[in-house]
Amino acid sequence: MFVPVIIPTQDASPHAQELGRRIAVLIRDYRLQHQDASSTDVHFALRIAAREAGGLARRRQVLMLVASLTALLLGVGVAFLAQAGRGEIEVPMVLVTGLILVVVVAVIVLKSRIG
Repeated sequence: MFVPVIIPTQDASPHAQELGRRIAVLIRDYRLQHQDASSTDVHFALRIAAREAGGLARRRQVLMLVASLTALLLGVGVAFLAQAGRGEIEVPMVLVTGLILVVVVAVIVLKSRIG
């Protein structure tokens, strides 16, 4: 099943537009002074600046990881408790648990790469 993901667009505030213009001027001036600075350098610099300026972004990633792992462990625990009274754990339950683990890890990795 395919579920489309729609990301709502939002216009930048006047403050964001002004800051963007200032950053563009700073980058242009820096690259004029340092001819060997590549676009990759600029990309990494912007990522570093975003990480340093927005300390909450990293905490959100860690919190999301902890919450996901907690939910996963809780789900696995409930599944094992449900099967404990019936004897041996069925193979489909182990496969479903593994699939959930793979999906949770994939979501965390994608979320951290997107931002």
